[in-house]
Amino acid sequence: MFYVYFLKSQQNGDLYISSCSNLEKGIERHNKGYVKSTKPSCPWKLVGFEKHHTRSEMFFKNWTTKRTIKKEI
Repeated sequence: MFYVYFLKSQQNGDLYISSCSNLEKGIERHNKGYVKSTKPSCPWKLVGFEKHHTRSEMFFKNWTTKRTIKKEI
């Protein structure tokens, strides 16, 4: 199973979209500062995710999706 997940910075409100095969571990990596692009904005809160059976189903990880999700949050 693969996940596309949506994080929101509790520090500055930024939205970040990522993907992984282990949701808990992926979020943990962001909050421990292991991801260079999200390290300055820790801590992160999970605001949503979607499950996918294959990596190819995760095609929507793009700017259009980010803008749409930002409006909903």
